Amino acid sequence: MGTTITLYTLLPLFDAWATWELRQHWHRHHWQTRPITRNLVDNTFEIQFPTLAEAEACQQAWVADETAEWLWMTPNTRQGSIVTIVAWNVSAGRATCQWPDDAEVPLPRDPGVLFPRPTNTVERLRQRWAEAARTQSGSASLAAWVGGVLSAATMPVVAADAVQKTPETDPPLTEDQRRAVHTALTAPVTWIWGPPGTGKTSVITAIVQACWERGESVLVTAPTHVAVDEPLQRIAQAWDARPDRRDALYRGSILRWGRRVSARLHEAVLSHGTVADAIWTVRRAEREQHITAWRLLITQQLSRHATWDALWADTTWLAALTPSQRDSRVIPSGVFAQPLPATGPITSADRQTLTDAWDQWQQQDPWVFRPPLVPMIQGMTLAQLVATPPGEPVDVVIIDEVTMAALPLVMYAALWARKRVVVVGDFLQLPAIVPEETVWPAADRPLVRRWIHATAFSAQGITAQHIPAYPSLVALRDQFRMAEPICRVVNALAYAPHITLRTHTTPLPPRWPDATAHVVQVVPATSRAERTPQGSWVNPDHQILIDAIVRQILTHDPHTTIALLTPFRAQTHALYQRWRHDPRVMAATLHRMQGAERDIVILDPVRIGHWPQHPFLGATDTALQLWNVAVSRARRQVWWIAPAHWPGETVPARLTQWVQRVGQVIRIDERHSAEGV
Repeated sequence: MGTTITLYTLLPLFDAWATWELRQHWHRHHWQTRPITRNLVDNTFEIQFPTLAEAEACQQAWVADETAEWLWMTPNTRQGSIVTIVAWNVSAGRATCQWPDDAEVPLPRDPGVLFPRPTNTVERLRQRWAEAARTQSGSASLAAWVGGVLSAATMPVVAADAVQKTPETDPPLTEDQRRAVHTALTAPVTWIWGPPGTGKTSVITAIVQACWERGESVLVTAPTHVAVDEPLQRIAQAWDARPDRRDALYRGSILRWGRRVSARLHEAVLSHGTVADAIWTVRRAEREQHITAWRLLITQQLSRHATWDALWADTTWLAALTPSQRDSRVIPSGVFAQPLPATGPITSADRQTLTDAWDQWQQQDPWVFRPPLVPMIQGMTLAQLVATPPGEPVDVVIIDEVTMAALPLVMYAALWARKRVVVVGDFLQLPAIVPEETVWPAADRPLVRRWIHATAFSAQGITAQHIPAYPSLVALRDQFRMAEPICRVVNALAYAPHITLRTHTTPLPPRWPDATAHVVQVVPATSRAERTPQGSWVNPDHQILIDAIVRQILTHDPHTTIALLTPFRAQTHALYQRWRHDPRVMAATLHRMQGAERDIVILDPVRIGHWPQHPFLGATDTALQLWNVAVSRARRQVWWIAPAHWPGETVPARLTQWVQRVGQVIRIDERHSAEGV
């Protein structure tokens, strides 16, 4: 099958995919509201939410969303427009929205629905695929992916004698990790299978540094911000400690694309002092604009004008400023951020103060004023790669958490590699969220199964049932996260007999004297699951039990971190409301926890029973992947809330058997339920 034909065959599938994504987005994020005030002068209107909880949930979505554009629609008239939320009054359950001046309909009067505008990643991806079909850019990489067959003959191979020594790391790499780095420097396509806790990020960091030492450009991409930021953070901190690399670091050899980075990277960078300038983002252009404005101010404007009035009337000077700088009269720098005067004479004291600030800034941040380097290491999420791709291909593309991305996204990322592609992930963890086959027309389902539902691993024939002996497939078998009993459960649940996870951790005994094992099952006295009107499930008995367990753990070990994981969103929300003000405790669904880890994980299945085909509680591959992710998030201890005997041959039943085999069982009677654990 030819490359162009394959591309055009895939394009029609994007339309149905985009429609499904919009429907799912609407289902997850929309709020019923009603206008209570309208301001025709500034085209704003205030809306009232039905409850304070809904107002708070909407504000959280507004804070987390990368775009400020939201949609307002009146269901009765089917009319609406893009709005901007400009103010919040959560305590009153209200928000103020800006209606666009050029809207075709007037300010709303009737109740309506507010929801965030989708990013349309699928539609952008369709456009990028169409562009790739018309041009032959990246055709060598693409040919290696078409049909799910990776052919080494279609991509340039680096000679073995060109491979430099694997870079030294702290701690040193294991034998499997070193082989993964070596393969990534030689093979056209490298597959790195990394089960949880096996040091995938350490391998990616070593690959990036080795490529940089060879003068090769690298793009690190992944579905999540955390997966992109972690290796960049490690490289920046390592280079900051080496004078021979600090110059390249601060002149922009690393470029992080996107309007936001993960909170973890942001905190780490700020706490590391001067590394704040190391992870250059697209805000680099903004910093360079500040330098240009300051240079004009010091070298021209202060000597050209006698008054501030004349300086602010100089159109040449104003053209060098952004609108916000002109309005606020603040030009940020590393040492001076006060507003400049609007009127009056420019005194000699003014000139001296600003000149001293300019000199001090250059002395404190010398790297900022050197010409920026061409970024050799770039990082961006797959969504960002589709929205604003880099200007030209790079030598090496590294795709992390690849099973969480649909195959067309992974294939598109591979298009940007001139030499080599490195694919990293674990096909026994969560796949991408895509439409079920039944959503598609029957004629399209074979293509859907091949392109949309396939992962990069399954397209290559790598599955749990069949692990081919590819020279370019490296399995990481030494894990460094979990205590040994937890690792045994993970092995039995998901990885045996294909791979045995060895453990190099030194287990820390839990401090709670009543639960001394690393794996603990709690048999509740009562378990009353209830279905919510939205179709999810909650279990009030389990909520009370989990609260008691968490309080006891934090009493004995106040510095530990805890994750409360359930497969049902309603139960997760109830637990979140109870513990949202304690940063040591997080509540999340199983899907949201991939890529994270905590000291202690408490697993709540919510419903107990035999449902073989249930996606969470059955004997399906999805259930296996979900509970594998859940158990493997724990470093020190796992708690499993379940009956002494789980009926049927399902994944939770297997999990119960292995928890009892390697761990401790605590039975809760009615007296304990009343008094707490």
